Amino acid sequence: GRRWPAAALLLPAAGLRRSKGPRALTRRPPRCRPGASVAGLEPLRPTAVEAAASQAVASGSAATEALASSPAADGLDAIRRWRGEGARLALAITNKGLDGAVGRELQQRYGQESALLGGRLCFPWDGAPDGPVLHGASRVVPLFGLAFEEELRELRAGPDLYEGLAGYVEQAASAALLSVLAPDVLEASRERPLRFVARSRVSGLGAEKEAFGEDADWTQLKTAVRNGVQRATGWELELRSARVEVTVIVFFGRDHVALGVESQEPTAGPGVARFPWSQVPRAGMHKALAGAMAMLAMEDSDAWDSGVVVDPTCGMGTLLLAAARLWTGNRPLRLIGRDQQAMQLQRCQANFAACGLDDGGIWPGNGRDPQAFHDVSDGTVDAFICDLPCGAQHKASADTVSYADFLGIAAQLLRPGGRCVLLSTRRTLLVKAVAPGPWRLVATCRVGRGEGNMRESQLLALERTPDGEGQGDEVERALFQHLQDGDDSAEDREDLSRAGRGRGRGPPPRGRRRRPKRPWPRERERLRRRQGSLGPGGG
Repeated sequence: GRRWPAAALLLPAAGLRRSKGPRALTRRPPRCRPGASVAGLEPLRPTAVEAAASQAVASGSAATEALASSPAADGLDAIRRWRGEGARLALAITNKGLDGAVGRELQQRYGQESALLGGRLCFPWDGAPDGPVLHGASRVVPLFGLAFEEELRELRAGPDLYEGLAGYVEQAASAALLSVLAPDVLEASRERPLRFVARSRVSGLGAEKEAFGEDADWTQLKTAVRNGVQRATGWELELRSARVEVTVIVFFGRDHVALGVESQEPTAGPGVARFPWSQVPRAGMHKALAGAMAMLAMEDSDAWDSGVVVDPTCGMGTLLLAAARLWTGNRPLRLIGRDQQAMQLQRCQANFAACGLDDGGIWPGNGRDPQAFHDVSDGTVDAFICDLPCGAQHKASADTVSYADFLGIAAQLLRPGGRCVLLSTRRTLLVKAVAPGPWRLVATCRVGRGEGNMRESQLLALERTPDGEGQGDEVERALFQHLQDGDDSAEDREDLSRAGRGRGRGPPPRGRRRRPKRPWPRERERLRRRQGSLGPGGG
């Protein structure tokens, strides 16, 4: 028969795609559930089950309906309209799957609508030049130039593509680059040439070739961007990141090119955080993901008289720090965290001290044990946030009993209407733990975390019902629809084969079982001699 290259067979099995772009391999981005999803990715085509779940969620409170909305995947028309009206535009950079959460934050805190541009969240912004404070975004990029398909067509038709691109960047930078700089950087630019670096990104595999043709060279495109900025400003190109004053970033999409400047988080103005992340010595998880979880848990925090936030597995305290950054005013906020590792607690206390927070609620203890929270009265907690144990490092504690204990403590401590926001890769365990509890589904989405956002996790936001009645069937429909799409993970299949769907009725195992490793020859010889020297019953 026909022989196929080994790489061609391995790519689909690993969920990878081939491309001729600047990156050879990448994973498919996590997809989101329609209806109740927070995610801003392009929604899947709803099935009958998903339509029923969306209808059930839509019948809930107004907060649920607002969370269910996500940025339009075909938002190019809205972005054209904003640009035609003369509005300044900005992009929010965040983890895969968190675009909808950031869009919700923009709408709720600033009254701004948003849309997707090449998989990134775009929105109009007329406030501070360096953009708003977005807790669910890792950074904000104010734009000084945006070229659409018709403008790219003119560049392709020109005699020299790269000289034409450099000319376009020069014209855009001369017109609007200084308007998106922070006030202190703008003041420095009037006294001397700034040191800058230009970074280029693609919005998808092969996007630059779809925009400029198959013969487009990635290196020459990046060089054209740098040359255009230098010709417009006279700034000095700086290769050492510690000395860079301005970072110009260009996003190449299939039908657009966006030019912007990376901004630092504002320290003054509306919505400013209580303290910057740069003040934290060491964070334990991705800051944008922690900020998005805290936003979902504290959406109605303005109405709290005094807040109580609990993290039963606090680690370095990143989730509690994200909650503290959101807290406004002089009202007291009580932060309660538990962890069994002394080193993690020391780092958490150091982070709290650096940010001027009271660490009196950070104690050693097992977050699964109700006795560890004897200092917290039942029904008094406003928000319960937890990065549940999962993955290879915490496989021993990621089981049905453990998850049920965490959800049981959350139901006991939370007041009616309090939020419970969870993160885990074990969707099956989440469903089994949530189904019998007094929970109403607020939102759920898949998010990427870890290096390159390759590790897919499920973010789940719940609200404690006042009457104690639960809606576990909605959670199950929202979380398990991915199994019908063939996107189940190895951990999901393992959980299903254990208890979720009965013995032998879960999804079939994929791939051949790996043989156990045999010791190396020298190790085998050493073991043989040791066993021979000990003899029967030795040792």
